[in-house]
Amino acid sequence: MQTSLHCRRSAIALAIALALGIVACRTAPVLTPRVTLPSNEKRTDTDVANAIKTAGLHYEWEMVDDGPGHMTGTLHLRTHTAVVSIPYDANSYAIEYQDSERLRYENGRIHRNYNRWVNNLSQEIRQQLGF
Repeated sequence: MQTSLHCRRSAIALAIALALGIVACRTAPVLTPRVTLPSNEKRTDTDVANAIKTAGLHYEWEMVDDGPGHMTGTLHLRTHTAVVSIPYDANSYAIEYQDSERLRYENGRIHRNYNRWVNNLSQEIRQQLGF
């Protein structure tokens, strides 16, 4: 009887550990791209803003211009929502986590799909700027 109870507790502990492991495998540290653009005397803040907006459209991000040098991007995908802050100027931009729904954000970790979405957005911004 004692052995049966011990086996049952061990099985429950193992199941919990596996469940936590599966969830942990689906999360990763939050990606925060900070991109310094190659020098270009002709590029303006407006050029970078337009690249961010166009890249956002390409991946269905809703971009809101919050004033000079800042945008907020929101992505609604299925039941998930990601919100990012995008400070920028003619020489650089960053994509910073702001908020999310159903992406398991906790202690600087988030569902790994968030990182893919942000990486795709960053790559498209660079492509829009010609590199």
